[in-house]
Amino acid sequence: MEALALFNMMRENGFSEDFSTVFSLLCACTCIGGLGHGKQLHAHACKLGVSKDVIVSTSLIDMYSKCGSVDDGRQLFRELEFCDTILLNSMINVYCNSGKVQDHLALFNICTFLIDFYCKCGCVDLGRLENCLPDGES
Repeated sequence: MEALALFNMMRENGFSEDFSTVFSLLCACTCIGGLGHGKQLHAHACKLGVSKDVIVSTSLIDMYSKCGSVDDGRQLFRELEFCDTILLNSMINVYCNSGKVQDHLALFNICTFLIDFYCKCGCVDLGRLENCLPDGES
């Protein structure tokens, strides 16, 4: 894959990568269905400290789902310490594309209600994603 070859050349020549590099490479992996390369990039993103970036997280979820590993994307979503509209929309797309429409509706309704409720009450920490998912949701 040309993108990964250029990435390796970039690193060999002393250029450092950032979240936009990881994002671009994840898009390339998604296009070719390269789950193995995508998992390696996920580990590399964690090492770089960019895996929690909303763009990288969304791209990882997208890559996992489009490469046939919906459960990995779902697990990543569950482990995130934040939730926003972009990530919720990403998971909604994952569920819709995998035929799990009811799962996405339930997730969306529960998350949006609880996040809104906790934030309005001044309990922002309780509005974190892991507190918004029902028991057994993974």
